[in-house]
Amino acid sequence: MSVDPTSGSGSGAETALSTMHPLWTAVHSVHPQPTNGYIAVSGTDTRYPRTRLTSALFLYTDGKVGEQVYTGPQVKQDEETEYDATAYCSDRQIAFEREGDTGKVQVKAFGVKGNEITSKLDISGDVQLPTDDAVTEVMVLSCTTSEMSILVITSGKMTAFLNLKLAAGVDVDLAWTAEEALASVTDSIFLDTATDDSSDSDEDEALLQSLNLSSRLSSQMNSFRNFVSGGFLSDVISIFMSASGLEGADADSKKKERAFGFAKVAVLLSPGAVFGMDVSTASSGRGTILWRMTLDPNAAWSKIVHGGATANSLVGGGQDKHALHSHEVMVISYIPAVGSGSRKKGPKIAWKCVDGPTGKIHAEGSVDASSPVAQILPIHVSHHDYQE
Repeated sequence: MSVDPTSGSGSGAETALSTMHPLWTAVHSVHPQPTNGYIAVSGTDTRYPRTRLTSALFLYTDGKVGEQVYTGPQVKQDEETEYDATAYCSDRQIAFEREGDTGKVQVKAFGVKGNEITSKLDISGDVQLPTDDAVTEVMVLSCTTSEMSILVITSGKMTAFLNLKLAAGVDVDLAWTAEEALASVTDSIFLDTATDDSSDSDEDEALLQSLNLSSRLSSQMNSFRNFVSGGFLSDVISIFMSASGLEGADADSKKKERAFGFAKVAVLLSPGAVFGMDVSTASSGRGTILWRMTLDPNAAWSKIVHGGATANSLVGGGQDKHALHSHEVMVISYIPAVGSGSRKKGPKIAWKCVDGPTGKIHAEGSVDASSPVAQILPIHVSHHDYQE
């Protein structure tokens, strides 16, 4: 329907959802394209293990949505488009897709005439976006016969700006990306980074235990004894070497940060994604996103769980020393039921056990939820107890 914003009046025609796509249960977004005659529509498809959005390009004339753009007239009756998102400019369709609903987003280009895709075009440049999230929105900001600009939004709230050169093929330039999800952090936790590279070894777990208060006091006492017994000279030499550039001052600073527990990683939870950010006090990489993990976009809520109420006393908040300083974090999400009848799925609770400093997933899974979650009680068990 076309609407006059000044009067609110408009004209158009109704289009049945079933005629647009046989398995869409709802329309997610509608984007008229800058070139008259086409419209991009995204709908909800519940056939997959998790609900996903698919997008298709349609003819659009006088406010009425017409036939879908297909690869040829011989398959019009049965073909389904499975692109995450799509856009149109100057006889070209630009599609965004993850093969098998996983992996990085691939950019594809096709030649279009009427309601048919006539050819697959050669594409070069930044043909793979730096995200595992599905693209949910594509907005064409400008379109000419030789170039177009696109703003892309993913399910994890990453925004990307693309410039495309249109010739015999299509050249893609990824101008910039922004993690908009960091503007809506709902939960967070700060973890110590005990080593340069967190590993699965028991020694790494033992090093984390050295970060508790009593261990740090003991370490400082040993350093004082070393100073009194003659270590003063070696300390002065070490300081002189670092200051003169003969040793890596930055490496020495990082070593001290780790020794005194100032090397930190912030695990940040937002709707749709979890981030690991370097928040060390003196590191040159402070503020860097170390890793990113996608969550189910259909989750009603998610929660970071860390530690465990398994101590013998209430000292330290009732958590044992191992759980309190462990870098293992669990992210739990509640996913409501989707679909209806034989296509209904859920509700369920999905979980991922993650190494906080690196983002490595130790284990993940889901369980059916027979009723809403009222409380989460963490009981810490090291991933070493169940890893293969």
